[in-house]
Amino acid sequence: RLFLVRHRKDLPCIQDLKDLEDLGFSGITLPDLSVLLPLVKLRILNLFLGGTTNLGMLTQLPSLENLWLMRITKLFDLGVLADLIGLKKLRLVWMRNVTSIPSLHKLRGLDEVKLETMKGLNDLSSLATAPVLRRVFISNMPQLTADSFRCFVGHPHLEELWAYTGKKKVRAQIKQMFPNIAR
Repeated sequence: RLFLVRHRKDLPCIQDLKDLEDLGFSGITLPDLSVLLPLVKLRILNLFLGGTTNLGMLTQLPSLENLWLMRITKLFDLGVLADLIGLKKLRLVWMRNVTSIPSLHKLRGLDEVKLETMKGLNDLSSLATAPVLRRVFISNMPQLTADSFRCFVGHPHLEELWAYTGKKKVRAQIKQMFPNIAR
């Protein structure tokens, strides 16, 4: 397990940590994620702050199960998520320029998604395409309405829906729409 904050020098030396399973970067900008490719056992990756926007190489991390992206303000495109077929948990926080999430229908192991302060995102329907999704946590997204959550109606595996948009009326409507799973 390794978490680096604002580290600028000698980042390629992490490639020698072949058994590393949990890695976090905060305030570090990389041109791409090629430095991670030798980390074939990497299961957990946290990218906070920084300006890394080329996430395409995430698909080449064979053991990746848990991805947390936070406040990468220059990031617009999350298309790579559609191909992270080993992902089990996804957390996206405070990325105002992200306006859409791709269909997650190929992510057959994804069972938990957390979205916080994703103020550019208005459509949750791509989340509902994750076939075994069990838990969804939404917070601080006042742009969403109760209808934004209608895409989860009838989802075969959804067990928990935590919907804290920031509006009490919307929360009440969601709880009424999902009486057994809305928290």
